[in-house]
Amino acid sequence: VDVFRGGPAYFAGLAPNQHIVKVDGLSVQEIGAKKAADLLRGPEGSQVQLQLQTVDERLIDVRVERRRVDVP
Repeated sequence: VDVFRGGPAYFAGLAPNQHIVKVDGLSVQEIGAKKAADLLRGPEGSQVQLQLQTVDERLIDVRVERRRVDVP
């Protein structure tokens, strides 16, 4: 829905309203939102591979370095 300034998604170039459809090759639809959220967490500095669906329904792959997220 949104990208927090200074967070890992921000630094990876993600944009608001892009939807995560895969996390490390696993379909979010198949594994569910809770499991997907668990897969996004990990040691700071490690990386996670995401597949995103853009507003115009394109699929893009992006690697995100995990960092601490401070929610405003």
